Amino acid sequence: TTPILSDRPYACLAYTASTQQTVIPTDQTAFLNTLSLGLLGTGLCKHMQNLVHDLANGIAANGWNNQISHGIEPTVLWRLGRQRLLHSETSRTRHEVSWNADAQFGWATDAGLGISWRWGLIRSPWWSFTPQQSEYAPIADAPMSHYRNQAAFQKGEELYIWAGGMMRYRLYNSLLQGQFRDSAVEISNSKINPLLAEIWVGFTQRVGEGLEINLSIRARSREFDAADSKSVLWGSVALRQYY
Repeated sequence: TTPILSDRPYACLAYTASTQQTVIPTDQTAFLNTLSLGLLGTGLCKHMQNLVHDLANGIAANGWNNQISHGIEPTVLWRLGRQRLLHSETSRTRHEVSWNADAQFGWATDAGLGISWRWGLIRSPWWSFTPQQSEYAPIADAPMSHYRNQAAFQKGEELYIWAGGMMRYRLYNSLLQGQFRDSAVEISNSKINPLLAEIWVGFTQRVGEGLEINLSIRARSREFDAADSKSVLWGSVALRQYY
């Protein structure tokens, strides 16, 4: 219940996002334009975390009254990205390699450059694979509503593994530094590490009519310098239904 000023703040972000994608087949290039609207400082994460703790060890998480923007504050993120296919095979099992660059402005403000790879039974187009569209959690997927009715997507299930990484130069992160409201725990700009390295590995399987299951693990280098700061490792489970 007491603020720990040498550790990362409690932070909760609830958001909705919309992505527009432009694909240029002749250049094997895709552009992504994503707008996310969110709320910082809600009680949603407190209830979710304590539900997990009740099932696991019964110990409540007591720091949520000291979270970033406690009491709710609106926030926004605008992200522009470019992705280009470098290599692809057309056999039954194939691997694809693409590079990507992006810049984002809002609750996280930075620019990044990275590479992505996937291998296995792949039916979806290369431009639909966008693991770089993430900021602690997946932000928004590439639109697939038109493509999923085509024959290549209907031939059978997908099953593939994937990996990649990015380097980012970060100017601002509201989940550490706060936004407009005062927060009990904030990391000062002088302690923020601007250069970040992030890597990820994952597994994707598509079953049934457009239902997709994604499991992933990501790691990021230390985001700030303090006694209790450390590199970040997190996992996610995502269920997607394409219509």
